[in-house]
Amino acid sequence: MARGRKRKHYFGPEQEDAVVRYLESPNDEERNDIYNKWLRDVFIKMIESLIRKKDLVPDGYTHEEILVDTLSHLITKMNKFDINANKKAYSYFTVICKNHILGFKIKEDKERNRKIPFDTVLSTFEEDERHSYSLSDTDYTKNDLINDICEEIKEELEAEGVTKKKMKLNERKLGFALIEILGNWEDIFTNLEGGSKYNKNSILGTIRDYTNMTTKDIRVSMKRFKKLYNLLKLSKIKDGYI
Repeated sequence: MARGRKRKHYFGPEQEDAVVRYLESPNDEERNDIYNKWLRDVFIKMIESLIRKKDLVPDGYTHEEILVDTLSHLITKMNKFDINANKKAYSYFTVICKNHILGFKIKEDKERNRKIPFDTVLSTFEEDERHSYSLSDTDYTKNDLINDICEEIKEELEAEGVTKKKMKLNERKLGFALIEILGNWEDIFTNLEGGSKYNKNSILGTIRDYTNMTTKDIRVSMKRFKKLYNLLKLSKIKDGYI
């Protein structure tokens, strides 16, 4: 029996080489020629293959809007690819596009949360002990603590590979998601109902929506940020803020 023809990958060695030539070229005209001949069409295929994954794409944007915006974003990020890192440009660019498309979903979720009538649930939220956090008798508030946590996560994202342990892709995705969630915690947490187990699952579901990660991957990646939180908490206790 004759074997079926092996399908040629649209982003192969020729495209990998084109990326290197594009990044090494000091000439804008030459770079444009390389891009139009070797890269533009495969970038479009790459983005469209991600758009076809329904769990990534929000409802409030058209295919064309996501495609054009993601392609533009990818072009601005191309120069960050390290041609000496012995890594595939295809994998690097796929991650950039996937995270950018995920950003559309995060933006949509954020906009949806803004439309929630906050005043109708504020009093219940304030009286609910499940959402309370005890702080010392200082000017340091719950919002201050959350802001400090966000800043620590941002620093972790920026400093990794320089002063910190190299951050894995899932840890990076989770870090950005935590910043978004903590930055909108009032809108998100006021809508939680039921017991603590239900709320925990709801928050976990929110993180899954933001990152497109499995529960197992989230739990593994969360270890880094739990350690970060514990160090911050100990520091605040030591300084008398908590």
